[in-house]
Amino acid sequence: MTANGYLPLTSVGCCRLRFRLGDLMRLIKGLVVSLVFSLLATSQVALPDTPAGKMLKGWLETFNAGDVDARAKFIREHYSEAVLQGAPPERMARRGLEFREDVGGGFDLYKVTQSSDTEIKAVLQEKSGFGWAAIGIKVDPSRPTMVTSVGINPTATPDEERPAREEQGALTKDVDQLLQKLSAEDRFSGVVLISKDGKPFFAKAYGLADREKNIPNNLDTKFRIGSMNKMFTSVAIAQLVQQGKLKYTDTLAAVLPDYPNKEVAAKVTIHQLLTHTSGLGDYFGDEFDKKKDNLRELKDYLQFFASEPLQFEPGKGWAYSNAGMPLMGSSAGGGDSTAPDLLRFDQALRGHKLINAQLTELITTGKVDVGPRSKYGYGFEESRENGSRVVGHGGGAPGMNGDLRIFWDAGYTVIVLSNLSPPVAQQVSGYIRERVKL
Repeated sequence: MTANGYLPLTSVGCCRLRFRLGDLMRLIKGLVVSLVFSLLATSQVALPDTPAGKMLKGWLETFNAGDVDARAKFIREHYSEAVLQGAPPERMARRGLEFREDVGGGFDLYKVTQSSDTEIKAVLQEKSGFGWAAIGIKVDPSRPTMVTSVGINPTATPDEERPAREEQGALTKDVDQLLQKLSAEDRFSGVVLISKDGKPFFAKAYGLADREKNIPNNLDTKFRIGSMNKMFTSVAIAQLVQQGKLKYTDTLAAVLPDYPNKEVAAKVTIHQLLTHTSGLGDYFGDEFDKKKDNLRELKDYLQFFASEPLQFEPGKGWAYSNAGMPLMGSSAGGGDSTAPDLLRFDQALRGHKLINAQLTELITTGKVDVGPRSKYGYGFEESRENGSRVVGHGGGAPGMNGDLRIFWDAGYTVIVLSNLSPPVAQQVSGYIRERVKL
């Protein structure tokens, strides 16, 4: 190296070249960056060139594009009657794309977990960066361009993608930065509360409670909580069980002798109603939309499902069922609450002030597998997160979203309430839960 920072190099041939050391380092850095991008380009996840792989490719492309006509065309050309079940392709396309914006505009293929000519399973990442999904597609062996089965469900973050756990100080800074960003983008409006052993160490409101009057949210703002009400219904029933007035094995006929469908009432038990294993299904549809403003009592909801056949024999399947509880400011959902009040509920539940320890354990323990690391109990969901037992429930409907998650053994509680549509509360809640230092 010379005194002025040049490094003499002998080139091929008769010319002598001199580079400044900084120039050389920039050249090397450029070559390294180019190599990295080249490696990334060649290591991108590719779908296998199989009939099932081609169908997943078409599914992803038409979903991510968000074009209803293109999506309907794909469905019309490739979905079998077993998948359509009588639904018009256009309607299936519209419904399928309804949650596209909820996941940030589509999915990116993360990895293929199983592949053959006739079946493929893969993990997808939401373009929002929050969530993950598992998708599976099967095709007809004799007609490989015909999809016979397709299913997509949320799934846990892959182990290799899990973020580092953060101490309380780092966690609160991280969460606040995220929420400030989401609020500025009008993607979050609400309240977030995180506590340890009943004492909040993060509690903050974002966005507006009333946009017309420009009234901001605060910690005592009331939010609709939707299906989170199912936890309260479960506790109320457990109180009756504790008093000897009910048993979980009681049939619908025993507690509602006037239930219109006597055959169904004789089969379905309270246990099945609380665990969504009754087969009753749901009641949302055109008739509900026409009459919903005139519903006043729980019995008014029976007209939408009581005469319908069961989706499956009681106890032989699982399907989320508002009909099993029902809705709107009632046993299935629709009430209001605040973040501090939900923390008080959490503490009363843990402290066995609402029901005894045995019943508390019974209702919060999962009984039916509903997803990876997740089970459904009596109005409570139970999961295992980083080895910790977590119980709670979420709720969502247009214009509202909420989530309560209780780290039962570790002492943490995460509460997210929002006056925006799903799934923002679940996304924020999941973001926090993956980073809590247990």
